[in-house]
Amino acid sequence: MLPIDVSLFNRGQIDSKKYSLSAEMPTLDMSGESISFIDPVRADLSLTLTGPEPTIVVEGTFSGQLGLQCVRCLELYQYGFIMVFREVYTRRATDETDEEISFIGDTIDLEPEVLKNVILALPMKAICREECRGLCPHCGCNLNTGECGCAGEDIDPRFSVLSELLKK
Repeated sequence: MLPIDVSLFNRGQIDSKKYSLSAEMPTLDMSGESISFIDPVRADLSLTLTGPEPTIVVEGTFSGQLGLQCVRCLELYQYGFIMVFREVYTRRATDETDEEISFIGDTIDLEPEVLKNVILALPMKAICREECRGLCPHCGCNLNTGECGCAGEDIDPRFSVLSELLKK
């Protein structure tokens, strides 16, 4: 949970405030894969009271490290992220088409919106590094750790006649 106390905003005692905080985040389950936060997520935020109703604009950055699995070699690796965050929270009721998020009481829980933003910031294909060689398609050996003992590529039987021509 990533709660922020906004009681001073609700009482009209302050118009803006800066926060620096960190919080543990839950593991994300996406398409059968578990994505975990390696360390607490760090937030540097600025809250500003706007409008006649208690409407609070939360702006800032979130940063952290995720544990992802490379799609080429299937090894786990650390993926660092820094994301810009801007959300508008209001005490009045909102519907799903509004760009504002309603809250009740003296705290705003940022966790749901942070998790949504992290999911949107994930790479389409998680690759540990650009030069990752992946797995051998025949024996499954991780080619980043060394060469495998495979004899080479299997030749499609339809093209075996062509390989005979190469031998001559």
